[in-house]
Amino acid sequence: MDMMDESFWTDVDFVTQKLNPKTHPYLISKTFTERAVLEFGTQHGLDVVTVNPGLVVGPFLCPRFPDSVRLNEEAE
Repeated sequence: MDMMDESFWTDVDFVTQKLNPKTHPYLISKTFTERAVLEFGTQHGLDVVTVNPGLVVGPFLCPRFPDSVRLNEEAE
């Protein structure tokens, strides 16, 4: 896949059936929120842009892991 677009979504069924339950709320809420924002933009004539950051590899520099990073660490 060269580029992600509006047709590419997290598979909520896969998340709930195959991944660590601790990550479910975060992953599912991000999917539903993004869909709602795109729908709102369409209904109100707004352009909506989302950015999917690339994978950053290396040591973590902050003194405390954000919850999203901690959830990923615990899911492994």
